[in-house]
Amino acid sequence: MMLFFSDEWDREAIVDEEIPPRRPGRAQFRGSYWMARCQQPILLKPGTLVRVIEIRNTTLIVEPVPNYDSQ
Repeated sequence: MMLFFSDEWDREAIVDEEIPPRRPGRAQFRGSYWMARCQQPILLKPGTLVRVIEIRNTTLIVEPVPNYDSQ
């Protein structure tokens, strides 16, 4: 699916349920909860700010936002 975002903020989501490396978790994006995956070999914990880089069917493909600390 092609993504067209008006700005960087439009691509941000918050991890709601832990996203293990290359396995599904859940994130909140644009007011809804979505299945989400990260292709990088890292664990994304709840509260982590992520960037949506692609939508595949009903799953967000995300990457962590650099230099963001949820604490």
